[in-house]
Amino acid sequence: MDFRKFVVFSFIGAVLWAGLVTLAGYFLGNIEFVKKNIEIILILVVFISILPLIFEYIKHRRERAAG
Repeated sequence: MDFRKFVVFSFIGAVLWAGLVTLAGYFLGNIEFVKKNIEIILILVVFISILPLIFEYIKHRRERAAG
């Protein structure tokens, strides 16, 4: 892929991503359940985001021990 095409698609993706995340924050921020439980929701999001790292670490340790 040439550089110009890459920049165009990256820009379009960045604008769409920023817009969607902003809209999601706006609409989710108006939901009472989310307002009351934001700490728990954020902890769950962080934990779920870290899970692949933990699984890969365990997989690497097992492969190293076996090999």
